Amino acid sequence: DGDGDGVWDTDDACPATEPGEPVLTTGCSVAQACPDARPWPSHEVYVGCVWTVADRLFADGTITRAELNTSKREASLSGIGS
Repeated sequence: DGDGDGVWDTDDACPATEPGEPVLTTGCSVAQACPDARPWPSHEVYVGCVWTVADRLFADGTITRAELNTSKREASLSGIGS
């Protein structure tokens, strides 16, 4: 586990996770699964990605409800994909 995210390197789809970032079972954080710089077809598609990943992290017990709500709010208020 080279990046210390709790996912073995052989199973880690995102091997350079920032320290302390909550990750999916794939080893990817929200920022890695839904990168800002990706050419999103629309803002709604970007927000949908963030909401899906955040919901999964919450369901897995990886983030709190407050963190879930913050992730969703920040994605919704961002200009990404616009």
